[in-house]
Amino acid sequence: PTPPSAPTPPPAAAAAPARPKAAEVPPTPAACAPYLELPLACDTQRSAPERLADALGESESLTRNRKLACLEPEMKGVSGLLRALRADLAPIACADALTTPYIEAPSEPLTPAVESSLIGLMIAGRLSRLAATPPTLSPPFDKPHFQDFFENSLKPWILSEALAIGNLSQDGAKLNGYGKAVAAVEAGLTDLRFVEVVRKVPLPTELASDAEVRNVYYAALDEALEPRKARGRDAALVGLRILAELGVLSDPRVDRARHVLAELYGGSRVNALDRLLLPDLPALHLESVEQKLAARLPTYYALELLANLKDPADAKLLRAFAEQGLPATFRARLDAATLSAESRTLYAQLEARRGLLYFSAPALSHAAAIADAAAADPANALLAALGHALESAPKDAAQLMLASPRLSGPLGSLAALDALAAKKGKYAGEAEFDAATVSALTPPDNDAKFWRELALRYARAAKGLRDPKSRTLAKDLADDAQKTADTLGRATSPPVAPTHN
Repeated sequence: PTPPSAPTPPPAAAAAPARPKAAEVPPTPAACAPYLELPLACDTQRSAPERLADALGESESLTRNRKLACLEPEMKGVSGLLRALRADLAPIACADALTTPYIEAPSEPLTPAVESSLIGLMIAGRLSRLAATPPTLSPPFDKPHFQDFFENSLKPWILSEALAIGNLSQDGAKLNGYGKAVAAVEAGLTDLRFVEVVRKVPLPTELASDAEVRNVYYAALDEALEPRKARGRDAALVGLRILAELGVLSDPRVDRARHVLAELYGGSRVNALDRLLLPDLPALHLESVEQKLAARLPTYYALELLANLKDPADAKLLRAFAEQGLPATFRARLDAATLSAESRTLYAQLEARRGLLYFSAPALSHAAAIADAAAADPANALLAALGHALESAPKDAAQLMLASPRLSGPLGSLAALDALAAKKGKYAGEAEFDAATVSALTPPDNDAKFWRELALRYARAAKGLRDPKSRTLAKDLADDAQKTADTLGRATSPPVAPTHN
């Protein structure tokens, strides 16, 4: 944008300004150096899978990295995957420091999938260090000095950072699978961070105190940044779609992307399903190495390193997978298998959680289909009912955010949830709460009756819920719905005619 009262542009005959160059990616932080050091001593007494499970159980990042580094040279055939895992679990700003040397000189041939993952992590690491610190205005804080600062410092920084982000984003878009997802999410977050950083550059008091000038400046700034904001949103959504397909349930980048999208696009409702209540998972007991790896390996790496599992339908393994996510190829095997009652419930749980995290109607419908086959079980009944209540929802967060400015209903049928709530069984309170929450996603316009009924739903849910936090939330939502009903009732009530004596 052009700052207020900017100097008149030079005549057309003047020399064209130099074309901006992409910014240099800042160097890796000094804190990354220890992640590259060779371990001084390695445990060789136990098997590689046992040591891998032990390394992944480490909460301290550098200790975990050193234990994984010990395994990298001896786990033949997957050393590149282990290097990607090390980069993935290290601080994001260090990812390229770990992956670049391996990409340039791999210790063994790389499969296309692993090479794409390494490159995606390399790109993500570089992106994470861009758009961090814009130039700052120094005294005097007056209008002429700000104009000079804008033209000669801030504007060149904006252009060069934008070019650098764009170049890396294009490189990431050429990748496939997990590598593409990692690069896309980080590209989206970097673009959205860039928008916020530029938006927060303060105007000097002399300009900020003039409401007209301030409004013109920020309106022009927002207009100029809108394409960048949309590009960041779209890139993050591409990454989330791939991660949803892979089956990822626990990943900091997913949490960051959903949080930023919800903050910048308040009407998107990307996290609107987070309140829904599911049956509790059984307690986690990790007895075998396979169970430990299933619970601790990020989903993409579990897909590769646990590909030869004999029985992914084992209930204890499925419970372990619930910690990180169930790889997509295992879903296909489970769909073709004969499942025990316990495994069926766990599988439906995993699909329902995937559906809620990514706002995915197909995943929720899949959960309902799995649970319907054993709906006599109360947990399955709730999972099936919730899936049917959202079976016409958007297929993912991208469709949710891009198809229309607001959700339109109905998103499915509430009949099964209402029937479950009326039975007053184990999950009656959860069913009532979920029915209310799904209903609240598509409220009719200016309908006081709807909000009164919603308040009653939440109040009934509060009486049936056992968890204190959920019960308190239901009471608060009941109060909020009643206040909305009262406000709409006052607004739509006809005026009282005056009486005459």
